[in-house]
Amino acid sequence: MPMSLHIIERTSVKDLQVRIQETKPSLLDTKIGGIPYFPIRAEYPKHTRNDTPLYLLCQLNFDPLPKLEDFPQTGILQIFIDGDVFMGMDFDDPTAQDSWRIVYYPTIDTDPSHQQDLPNLPAPERFPFEGEYKLSVKPSIGWIRSGDYRFTKVVNGLFEEELSANGWSDWEIHDHQMMDTQYGGSRIGGYPTFVQQDPRK
Repeated sequence: MPMSLHIIERTSVKDLQVRIQETKPSLLDTKIGGIPYFPIRAEYPKHTRNDTPLYLLCQLNFDPLPKLEDFPQTGILQIFIDGDVFMGMDFDDPTAQDSWRIVYYPTIDTDPSHQQDLPNLPAPERFPFEGEYKLSVKPSIGWIRSGDYRFTKVVNGLFEEELSANGWSDWEIHDHQMMDTQYGGSRIGGYPTFVQQDPRK
């Protein structure tokens, strides 16, 4: 096994692998897009500054999903974003839930008559995709990605351990970027992937 592969696999953690299905989702399905679960007495998420309704990006129904440590074991979690050109991103304060929102219902009311009507939702100016899709989810294993802000510190420390314990030399260390081609796709839990840079720095 290449040394870089051996090293990075030591960072492995359990996660859930997510795949898009060419199937129209139901109200309670784990999905992207579509109609959100919106029970009686719930307040629909809106932009805090202009009071316009937000759009469902993703809905996770944890009741049937494989269980992950530090994640809900039951209920529905939803992520909503604005439909403007920035799709809810606030570059000045990215953690402020003004133009995006996380909503969590710890219990699920399965009676369809208890679902509220949605507000009027005009077509968004911009959105990451068109339509709605059911998601399949299965247990998986992932490891740290080179774009993670912790990568250098964590992997360098493991390299030093392995070099000392096994007598490997620096020339045996392969480029860590090779790992990014082997660990991809969408995940719940585990390590994130970033198009640009890790905002948690």
